[in-house]
Amino acid sequence: MKTLQKRLSVLPAGLEPLYRRMVEQIDPFYHTHAAQIFRMVQSTAQPLSPLAMSFAEDNPRDALLEGGDIFSVKEIVDRQSKVAKRLKARTAGLTEISPLKRKSHGSNWLTNNKGDPPSESISRKIEQISWEPSRIQYLHLTVKEFLRSDSVPTWLATQISQPDADAHLRIVACCLRQFRATGSFHLYDYSEINRYDSSDSMAYCHATRDGIVFMIMFHALEVERITKASQLPYLEALDTLVMAHKPPCPDRISGYDEYGNEIRESRQWHWTLDRYADWVEPREWLSDYVSYLITIGMTRSVIDKFNRGYNPASKPGRPLLHYATCSLAPGYAVTDFERDTLDPAMVEELLKRKCDPNQSFEPPDRNSIRYCRTWTVWEAVLVEICARFSGDWANTEAMYDLRLRWLKTIKLFLDYGADPAQFVIDDYNGPRGWERRYPEARVSALLILNRTFEDFDDPLVESIRNLMISKGATEVDEQDPQSDPRSGNL
Repeated sequence: MKTLQKRLSVLPAGLEPLYRRMVEQIDPFYHTHAAQIFRMVQSTAQPLSPLAMSFAEDNPRDALLEGGDIFSVKEIVDRQSKVAKRLKARTAGLTEISPLKRKSHGSNWLTNNKGDPPSESISRKIEQISWEPSRIQYLHLTVKEFLRSDSVPTWLATQISQPDADAHLRIVACCLRQFRATGSFHLYDYSEINRYDSSDSMAYCHATRDGIVFMIMFHALEVERITKASQLPYLEALDTLVMAHKPPCPDRISGYDEYGNEIRESRQWHWTLDRYADWVEPREWLSDYVSYLITIGMTRSVIDKFNRGYNPASKPGRPLLHYATCSLAPGYAVTDFERDTLDPAMVEELLKRKCDPNQSFEPPDRNSIRYCRTWTVWEAVLVEICARFSGDWANTEAMYDLRLRWLKTIKLFLDYGADPAQFVIDDYNGPRGWERRYPEARVSALLILNRTFEDFDDPLVESIRNLMISKGATEVDEQDPQSDPRSGNL
C-alpha cells in the first residue's frame, strides 16, 4: 500500500498534465501510428468499430480489391483483441474499446415474413455470437480537448494538425473492408445481418442511413471536399457491395392482362431510393447512383463518371439537371447531407453534355410532390428560388454564398437556351411566408430575379437583368384566374 501511495503521489495533478505524461510514454517507434489513430478518432462521423480499426494500417487501395469470404466469429474476435493491444501500446490508453449493449431481436430475425427458415447462405453467416458489440472512443471526453490544446507534445501536435484528408480516406477504406468482411450494414453489431425479409424496410433504411453506408459516403465527401479530387473508385465499390447485399424488393403491380389478372413487376431497384426513413423516391424517376452523387454534391466524382462513358443526357425518368438544381423530396425527408448542395460547376457540366434546361418532367404523383406544378427543369429552378429565398431570413449573411451559386446557375440556364420570359406559379410568396396564398400568382422570371437579388451586390445581377430584358422578359406579378376560388376553377 505504501508503494502504491508513493506511485500516486508522483502523478501530476490535473488531467492535462496527466495526459501529457501518458503521451510522452509512447514509444517513438509508434509515434506515426499513434498520430494516425488520434486523427481517425477525431475525424470520424461516428465512432469506428474495432474491426474497422484493424484495417487502419493497410493501404486504402486494398479496399478496392474484390473477393474475400465473410469473417468467422473467431477472426473478428482475434482482430478485436489485437486492436485492443494496439490502442494500449500506441495511444497509451487514451483511446479504448467501449462495449455496447446488444439490441434485442424479434422472433422473425431468423425467418422471413412467411415463417420460413433463412436460406443456406444466410445460415452460414449466423453463428453463436461470442463478443459484445463495441466501438472505439476516447478514455474520457477531456482527451479530445487535450489533443486540441497547447499541452500536446510537439511530436504529436505537428502530426495531428496536418490536413485530415488521409484520416477521412482511411475511414472510408476501413468501413469498406468491414462491409466486405461482415456483409452487414451495421457499424457495431455484426450479428445484425441484412435481413432478407423484404417487409422490414425500416430496419434496412436506418442501416443505410445511419450505418456503414452513411460512414463511407460522409467521409468520401469530406475527402473530395479537401483534396478536390474524384473518389469514384471507392464510391463504385460501395455501390456494388450495397446492391449485392440489398434485400430484394417486393413485386409491384404494373398492370392487368386481358383477363383482369395482375401483372407483377419484379426488379432490384437502386438502394438510394430507400435512403429516407419516411419517404421513398418514385420508381418512375429511375434514380441511379449518379443521381445520388449529384444530389449530395460530389461534383468531381460525377464528372469522372461522365469521362468514363456515362451519358447524362440519355438518362430516362427524372432529368439529371433536375437532380442538380431541385429537391423534389418533401422538406422533412431531406437530410442535412443533401441540403444546399447546388454547384454551378455541376450544372455547367450537365449543360455542356447536352442536358436540356427546357426538358419536360412530370412527377408521377402530382398531388404529393413538392413542386407538382413544374413542367420543365427551368420552371423548377424558378420555383425553387421562390421557395428557398422567401421569408425574412433570406438576406442573412449566411445565405450570401448560396445566393451567389443560384445567380450563376440562372446565368448558365439562360446561356443554354432557357426562356427568359418564363412565368411560373408562385406558391411561396404569400404574406405569411411559406403558407400558400389564394388566389395564386403567376410571376415572371425577371420579377423573381429582381425580388431575390435586389440587394445583392454583384455585377452579375445587372448583367442577367439586361440579358432577360433584351429577350423580351417583363416584371409581372399577376393573379392566375385558374386558381381563384371565386372563379370556380380551383
